[in-house]
This record gives sequence, C-alpha cells and structure tokens, in this order.
Amino acid sequence: MHEPFSTIILCTMPVGMNEITEENHVQFFNRLNLIEKIQGTYFYRNRSPKYITIKEVRRLIGLRTNASKKTKGQFLKDVFSESDL
Repeated sequence: MHEPFSTIILCTMPVGMNEITEENHVQFFNRLNLIEKIQGTYFYRNRSPKYITIKEVRRLIGLRTNASKKTKGQFLKDVFSESDL
C-alpha cells in the first residue's frame, strides 16, 4: 500500500478510532489533522509540510483495525499531554 494510506492505517491508534465509515470519516480527519498541527506532519514535500487530506481519509472508508477506541476527552488529553505546550 502506498503512502499516505499505510500511515493513515497506523494513525487509527493515536486517533483512537478503529474504523473509518461514511458517518465518522470527518471526525477521523479532524482528529488526525489536529495531531498533525500540534505534533507535526508525517510527510514533507520539497521541504514543506504535507498534511493528510480529507480526500485521502475518505478513500479508506470501510477500513477496520484493532485500535482501541478513545472518547473525545481521552483523545484530547492524549494529544495535549504529548505536546510541548
């Protein structure tokens, strides 16, 4: 599988969502985007950060993993406790 799709699959763990559906793909993207904005992007192109797009997340609708689910509160606590704020 080509990037960024294998990275999105691995991101189900820090995002705290074990599936991407039509109903939750925007929430998945928002969580992933917050992680990238706070902790840095996973990719760079021509020395510039390249963020994962909602279109790339949408292509993985139907994905299921064994990642643990996190509530919104658990997710936010994890993201902000790992940042250098």
